[in-house]
Amino acid sequence: MTGARQSEILIAALDLASFGWQVFPCDPQTKRPKTKHGLKDATTDAALIRQWWSTHPRAMIGVRTGPESGLWAIDLDRDPDKGLDGIAAWADLVNGQELPQTITSRTPRGGLHMLFAWPPHGADIRNSASKIAPGVDCRGRDGYLILPPSRRADGRCYQWNDESAFALHQAPAWLLERVSVQPHAKVRSEGNGADHGPDHKRRAYGEAALKAECDRVATAPQGRRNAELHRAACRLGELVAGGVLGEAQTRAALEDAARAAGLDQNEIGPTIESGFAKGFTEPRGPQDGPQQRTNRHQQDARGGAASAFITRNLADVTPQPVSWLWSGRLAVGKVTMIAGDPGLGKSQASIDIAARLSCAAMWPDGGRAPCGRTLLLSAEDSLDDTVRPRAEAAGADLARITALTATVEQGGKRRTFNLQADLGRLAVFMRTLPDVICIIVDPITAYMGMIDSHRTTDVRAVLAPLADFAATHQVAVLAISHPPKAAPAKAMHAVTGSLAFVAFARMVFIAVEEPGSDRRLLLPVKNNLGALAPGLGFRLAQRTTSGAIVASHVEWDSAPVHMTAGEALTVAADAAKDAGALHEAKAFLVTELSDGARLVAELQALAEKLGISQRTLERAKKLLGIRSERHGGLAHSGGWEWSLPA
Repeated sequence: MTGARQSEILIAALDLASFGWQVFPCDPQTKRPKTKHGLKDATTDAALIRQWWSTHPRAMIGVRTGPESGLWAIDLDRDPDKGLDGIAAWADLVNGQELPQTITSRTPRGGLHMLFAWPPHGADIRNSASKIAPGVDCRGRDGYLILPPSRRADGRCYQWNDESAFALHQAPAWLLERVSVQPHAKVRSEGNGADHGPDHKRRAYGEAALKAECDRVATAPQGRRNAELHRAACRLGELVAGGVLGEAQTRAALEDAARAAGLDQNEIGPTIESGFAKGFTEPRGPQDGPQQRTNRHQQDARGGAASAFITRNLADVTPQPVSWLWSGRLAVGKVTMIAGDPGLGKSQASIDIAARLSCAAMWPDGGRAPCGRTLLLSAEDSLDDTVRPRAEAAGADLARITALTATVEQGGKRRTFNLQADLGRLAVFMRTLPDVICIIVDPITAYMGMIDSHRTTDVRAVLAPLADFAATHQVAVLAISHPPKAAPAKAMHAVTGSLAFVAFARMVFIAVEEPGSDRRLLLPVKNNLGALAPGLGFRLAQRTTSGAIVASHVEWDSAPVHMTAGEALTVAADAAKDAGALHEAKAFLVTELSDGARLVAELQALAEKLGISQRTLERAKKLLGIRSERHGGLAHSGGWEWSLPA
């Protein structure tokens, strides 16, 4: 982003603040607030706004919705992948009814943000997603919008629809009736009787628990916000199931708290659903000792002593051997990871594993696989033209491999499976497939939700529940990952993102090319459960499957592997470094010879100053087909010249 562009964003943020709209910086990649307390930091203070955009010059402009800014908005979403067309649904909803020409902006995906003045006379508007109509969202109290001229990380911009009509209007009565709700501060009993007795105490306890949990969510630090929301939804879901709280009231309060913390609506709904799903299985009321549990949470938050701990004396623990699906490589109840560059066969290797499990085939290094079902999450390969043909080429019993392609929310809306939000739903679903023994997640980063995969706290918040899930349900989890963009110096760093990926996996392998051959290697990086398994060699072969589709599959070989993961990465790094130097030398020669022939001595001297070795320069000359000719005869003034081929 140029300096002029950065100034334009800052000026726009100051202009919006001058209208009384509270603004704050948002990340151009994730749309999340860049400030410590998220939405709660929104301000109209010009000095603070200048400071923010000095620190985050590429940030987008977030505007808080609600009475603080005096506005709310209709968000018309367009997402062809999810079948959403909020603009068309809105047109059907309006259908000729009165609608003022209020301030409107267009989103990079072709959606619209329609801004309205906050209603007077105590009406309240909350945030919602597709409740009014599919793709028609509402941004109200404790919500926020990204407004023009913000630019996303991919370069696409938010734009005003018609700056000449920059006037904020009140919404018509028919629209306010659809979006306004009664405040959820308290649940009142029916009738006019005095509020005393057991019912009053029950309600008072529920309201206190709701406020305490929502306060924890709203003030949660970055890296813990989603985890706190899920935990609060679990705890409050128990009270909803016990009849202490109403579901709608609790959901609305959690949504408000999550937005105040800075979470995106796409995360909030699934996380609350997952927490409720777990909490609903354990209904409780005030008589179940909740006060002590609430005190424990409050004391823990202050760093004080807890009221109870769960402990086990090791003398009372019965030792259990590790249960293996593939000895030394894939353990039951554990997470295993395979990393490597694209195209090396990681996905084919995972399909080969699923195929052997599906029909109790022999493993390539000996021993027989147990027979069971694999649940497959594949974000990068199509099922019909890639995954199924590969499984068939690997000899799989296709009836024992199930692909999980999407999560269906209430109302029928589909979205990508999310490890943060959907493990509770997956646990319920797996009751219908009791023979699942392995779950493949390819690649794992596609299912982590909206987190920073380079932040250890964010990654741990997702992987810790996944590890617990594997142990609880006694399934092996095989996660596929790509390597970091920069060549890693150590094998432990061969997985993209935070080192927490490697830390949580009990076993890690990398797929690499074997130097000097057409073979690929699957090499162990770490094994927390025992000795490192020997490396394995394999090649990718082609096989014609049903429908005359040619598919690739893994062919393992029995030749020993003598290279370690560290040695393989060192060779790869040296090769990459050498390739970079050669590329630089070729570019140097093309540039220097573009205007005609040059004396070799001059070129060599200049190349030496630039750090290009004589050997690399000669290799570049040969690859480019550069001509070498004697210039000036045999006299002392003559010399050799290089020139580009004709």
